[in-house]
Amino acid sequence: MLFSLLIFAHADPFLDAQITGFHTTAQYLDDQQTQQEDMTWLRSRIRAGYSITPHKNWFINTQFEIANARIAGDFSTLGMEIHRDLFRVQQSDRSDLLYIMPRDLSIRYSNETWGWNVGIQSFTWGLGILSNDGNQESRFGMTYQGNTYARASVFSLPTSNNRGLMLFAATDLILRDDNAFIYEGDSAVQAIIGAQLIQKKLRGGILAGARFQQDPEDPNRPVEQATSFAVPVDAYIQYSPTSNIRLEAEGVYVWGKTDRIYSESTRGETSTIGYYGGITRASHTQKNFLSGSLNSILELGYASGDGHPTDSKASGFSFHSDYNVGLLLYDTVLPQLHARSMERIIDPDLTHIPPSGLRYGVPQGGVHNSMYFQLCSTWEKDNFLMRMGWLHAYSATPLQDTYHTGISGGYANNFEGTQATESALGNEFNLRLQHQTHKNLRFIADGGYFLPSQALSILEPSWMLMAQAQLTMGTKQ
Repeated sequence: MLFSLLIFAHADPFLDAQITGFHTTAQYLDDQQTQQEDMTWLRSRIRAGYSITPHKNWFINTQFEIANARIAGDFSTLGMEIHRDLFRVQQSDRSDLLYIMPRDLSIRYSNETWGWNVGIQSFTWGLGILSNDGNQESRFGMTYQGNTYARASVFSLPTSNNRGLMLFAATDLILRDDNAFIYEGDSAVQAIIGAQLIQKKLRGGILAGARFQQDPEDPNRPVEQATSFAVPVDAYIQYSPTSNIRLEAEGVYVWGKTDRIYSESTRGETSTIGYYGGITRASHTQKNFLSGSLNSILELGYASGDGHPTDSKASGFSFHSDYNVGLLLYDTVLPQLHARSMERIIDPDLTHIPPSGLRYGVPQGGVHNSMYFQLCSTWEKDNFLMRMGWLHAYSATPLQDTYHTGISGGYANNFEGTQATESALGNEFNLRLQHQTHKNLRFIADGGYFLPSQALSILEPSWMLMAQAQLTMGTKQ
């Protein structure tokens, strides 16, 4: 019976292949004017899959991600003395080519009112600041990875009888997200429950979960492997009062316990987790603007910071790294500064035994310890798109340099080695040009210019260019 269903099933192949080139100007990394030189590199990302519908109620999905790596050009050794996989997106070599990541290997059943799904899956919730599958369109830059789980879930479906209410529950083994990667020895499991309301003009939901994670062994940690237990709550809402106005918001709060922080204050004892963040944005679409359409977005965002990173409370929140608000500040500038700071800490002339857990102190490309607002306008006509954006950012707590803070006895110091009092990060200006040359092929060119402010006074203005060719075939899964 099953064999006959598969023979006559509707099948839909899928391919998304990207090749992307980058060029970025030199950047200072510390107050000694250590410099990351100009860099030019090429990276690829290929996702391919097959979906089969043997029956109207049954769905079989397969999708693999391969060659998601930097493949040519300049490579960086920044941070390699701390940990080989310091950056989730490897910058030092082509080793990410070895990873074949299943993105979807699942069987789903659903009728008119409920369903279940078992297997490997990806998942985006709300606007994507906490859970993001990496398949969404990026405002600027590109999405690199996305969350992937081995999941068993059950859900109800929105109907006219329940006014669009949908309930769901799931248990997960995390294969990859911003906090864990199974190929690197991280072990994480979670359970989530949630509800969504889906109506014509209104969509919203609330999700809650419980997550346990064990870090891989750290040779510099004098006690057993670190563990964390966290309870996230995430709520979002999207409302369209008219056909051309859209209001959206998402808020996250996470609390729990961890013994990852090993410092003079904690000595590996249990610390509390309490961090939060969110975004709110309003968009307006004007049709028949210069023979096309103009969409304008004003977005405000906040991610809590940790002004005392060595005490017994972890309060720094980070958006998902695939929720991009620019090209430079969060994806390149801040990660490189923090990686260099960690490198200086492990100097043998300074510390005989390096501190443990340093890899977790380097941001992975998400908005973190920040308040920002972004104004973005997109003009579209036929197969052409032009987008311009302005990002203005502050740190939620005065920006600290881990190295200078450490050598001053734990008193918060900035990247110049003086008291950390400044929060103004700077301004970033972005431009995107996009052309759909064929239904299966499009080209994207992005540019970004970052102008640092007082908290990053050791830096000079910098810029980045990105050019991408993307081939897609089939229905996006």
